[in-house]
Amino acid sequence: MQRHGFDIMTDTQPPTYTFSPIGFIESCFRTKNGTPRQAGISRSAPARLTISSPRLNNPGFSLDELAGFSHVWVLFVFHLDENAAESEGEVAATGMVKSKVAPPRLGGRKVGVFATRSPHRPAPIGLSLVRLVAVDGATITLEGIDLVDGTPVLDIKPYIPTFDQPPESQSGIPHTVQPVVPNWATPEAIYHNDLRVVFSSRAQRQLHSIYATARPEGSLLENPERLISVVSELLAGDPRSRYRRDRCSDRLYFIELDGLHITAWFDEDETDGGTEIAEVLRIRYQSPLLSREGAPTDERLVHSPDHQ
Repeated sequence: MQRHGFDIMTDTQPPTYTFSPIGFIESCFRTKNGTPRQAGISRSAPARLTISSPRLNNPGFSLDELAGFSHVWVLFVFHLDENAAESEGEVAATGMVKSKVAPPRLGGRKVGVFATRSPHRPAPIGLSLVRLVAVDGATITLEGIDLVDGTPVLDIKPYIPTFDQPPESQSGIPHTVQPVVPNWATPEAIYHNDLRVVFSSRAQRQLHSIYATARPEGSLLENPERLISVVSELLAGDPRSRYRRDRCSDRLYFIELDGLHITAWFDEDETDGGTEIAEVLRIRYQSPLLSREGAPTDERLVHSPDHQ
């Protein structure tokens, strides 16, 4: 049987396709640790993307009329995934990828990789729906991102509800088959355990001190209110991996966010019936002593969150 020149019955090697990124994300999230599992979890999280593809004769022109859309799809590479490195270059990756993975909210139960948004895939490509804030020349500003700084972007496409929503879910069209998801992927299952987030008095003082002077050029979190929003949205969803959440006695959690090192502590609020909270203990500028994993160099027990 032929598929565009490839005979699936007799040919042993399928064709290989090589694409170059159209640009690289400038994100407030500097490491995998602390980056949201999905777009929209941290609705305030900003990013920039400058179109730099040498295949475009005028990158700025490629964004003409895009500002008329409120949201865009971002197609990207999970470049920090251990399997993604094998896909770099012109030769197809040959390493095996597990067919089943354990999404964070299933308590260890495994499902097929194509029933999840895990980064551990045969083709380590991700798709995020984010808000388009502004278009300036060849640069777009985004919000609600789930991408680490430096993520290669393969393409962007406008979100068009007429085509991107199932017809059965649109108003004015007879409803015949409503979109269906498993129980563990419903909004109730995803958001029902959101944590309460508080900032210690020390963290509040440090935050005020940091923003009392101008932030470094290129900072994406331009005011303390934006930083508080991003941190609160991120921690409320508990970004810890299942391993750290269930098996580690250390409840400290470290985030590198827009050039700042943030220390949080997960605990139970005894004054509120044992409700679990996330408390921001400290906010300070990044130190050379900090590793790229978002923790001091002598604390290596850091696991990146899996995507759902």
